[in-house]
Amino acid sequence: MLFKNQFIRLIHTGVNINNIKLNKMVLPLLDSFTKLSISNGYSSTVIGALACQQNSYLKELNTEIVSCNQVTDFQKFKNLKLNSIVKNYQDSEQDIFEIESKDTILFPEGGGQPSDSGELINLSTNEIIPVFAVYRDGLVARHLTTTKIDPNTDIKIKLNWEKRFDHMQQHTGQHLLSAILDTYDIPTLSWNMGETVNYIEINKKLSDDEITKFS
Repeated sequence: MLFKNQFIRLIHTGVNINNIKLNKMVLPLLDSFTKLSISNGYSSTVIGALACQQNSYLKELNTEIVSCNQVTDFQKFKNLKLNSIVKNYQDSEQDIFEIESKDTILFPEGGGQPSDSGELINLSTNEIIPVFAVYRDGLVARHLTTTKIDPNTDIKIKLNWEKRFDHMQQHTGQHLLSAILDTYDIPTLSWNMGETVNYIEINKKLSDDEITKFS
């Protein structure tokens, strides 16, 4: 049970399961977790197994709308990076809808990384619906838009690749810097990626010599 709970925590944090060395113990657990998700009413791919977490280079994906609901509770966004974006749409008095699709290539905000943005294209009408953010609702990724779309609609999701690639580079840079600091017994306590500034939190102030050495 402890191992199962640890694995579920990995799924919650959005770990790319392709990076986990799946052994005879983990594979049955993943299968059980998937069946558990289905039995608990999940109609879409759970966070941790999303298409964007399986292959971060996917730029388009054909899938289907599961649900679309107007947002009425905005308090759930108050501690998220995307809260300021949502507030801008609120201030312009636009309705905001949260859309669940069967799978997605748009990464939901989490783990210190902002969400992706992109477009949903209605394959029946060719209507283009901009997605300005994606958030995590438990194990479900929900896309935020200002346009309503009916469940069961076939769509193509298109990724804002320029934004994604920037996030990937910044995230990789953070891992490289943290790895270097680790060799000097300076652990990374936390990290955060903003729109213009990224930072990592460490357990000491670096000296001028250390800054020069790590630069």
